[in-house]
Amino acid sequence: MKLSLENLVPDGFKDTIKKAQQIGQEHGYPVYLVGGFVRDILLGRRTVDIDIAVEGDAIKVARELQSLKPGKLTIFNDFLTAKIEWPEFSLDLATARKEHYPHPGALPVVEPARIEEDLLRRDFTINAMAISLNPPREGLLIDPSNGYSDLKEGLIRILHDRSFVDDATRMWRAVRYEQRLNFKIEEHTLDLLLINLEMLKTISGDRLRYELECILKEECPEKALRRAEELGLLGYLSPELSISGEVAERFRRAREYYGPTPPQEVYLALLLKDITPAEKERLINFLKFNQKAASIIRETGALKKISLEDTLTPGQIYEKLKDYSDLALTAYLLVSDCKNAEKIKLYLDKLRFTRPSLSGDDLKRLGLKEGPLIGECLEALRRALINGEISSPEQEEQFVKKWLNP
Repeated sequence: MKLSLENLVPDGFKDTIKKAQQIGQEHGYPVYLVGGFVRDILLGRRTVDIDIAVEGDAIKVARELQSLKPGKLTIFNDFLTAKIEWPEFSLDLATARKEHYPHPGALPVVEPARIEEDLLRRDFTINAMAISLNPPREGLLIDPSNGYSDLKEGLIRILHDRSFVDDATRMWRAVRYEQRLNFKIEEHTLDLLLINLEMLKTISGDRLRYELECILKEECPEKALRRAEELGLLGYLSPELSISGEVAERFRRAREYYGPTPPQEVYLALLLKDITPAEKERLINFLKFNQKAASIIRETGALKKISLEDTLTPGQIYEKLKDYSDLALTAYLLVSDCKNAEKIKLYLDKLRFTRPSLSGDDLKRLGLKEGPLIGECLEALRRALINGEISSPEQEEQFVKKWLNP
């Protein structure tokens, strides 16, 4: 089947795709649109990532394309791939390759191959299609696994029966695509997924964290997480994890607060809030969360123990909350049992932004010596401003003079 690329490919991508094809042609490399990009343009879905396969040296094509259209170029020599990122979209270029897995859960060992072999190594039939960019076959759909038929039927189907054994992260991707596209996991594929759940134990924490992060980038991640729980995948991350109605509601509130794409750290804190501290630490270590995410997850849990009595002054509220990150405070604010909601909102909306007009240099001009006293005085000024004890630069100067000579 031949397709009209003029009608299918969004206008903003056409010039870049044409340049990649021309560079490939100069070197005698056939070039193809592949994978998720083909799937999405056939579905008429918006996409910001182009996927291209090259029967030849994709890294060479990427370098030359980057010299014509400068962007951030990242090379992955072990996998014969490259990525170029521009502000408006990105392009993944891969040498058409075949692969084998030394053992279940291992990263694949790859070697160059023809496009048909490349397509047959992929995860699902709907991601195993290519469109030729090479005259005279330009626009020809290459579809060795009948992915176009599954696309029309709305099915997520693996390519071979060992697919989940070779790489159990495909289970997470099956759920993610199913929920994103409103498709169904094909019956035999679902049977194999359930039979091979134990293979999730062969996957490193790094790779599982990546799959979780991909789900948290979805429009409504709770949908895929709920399906993962239903099929048993979530329990392999932690037996304590559950996508209850409360968690789904927290995610919805996060989108109301932040817009369509809340910070992933907030989603993680909301997801992990109710598990025990010991299990939380195990997950942080196993999934190798970065320091920022780990801190926000821990702080969100710790905030439940904070008591903000009604008798506290605004300055005392500031003192109790100032060492917590804004993301952790926001995450805690989004849970239904947040008993300090009004005071946390006061801190987030007003208190944290209150700062004296005087600077450290001003304090030195008024007689303070360089050193820790300057920081202490600035904090004292801030508390006085927060409590309404002073309200103008003149009063700030008077406060400093009294602070120096009580």
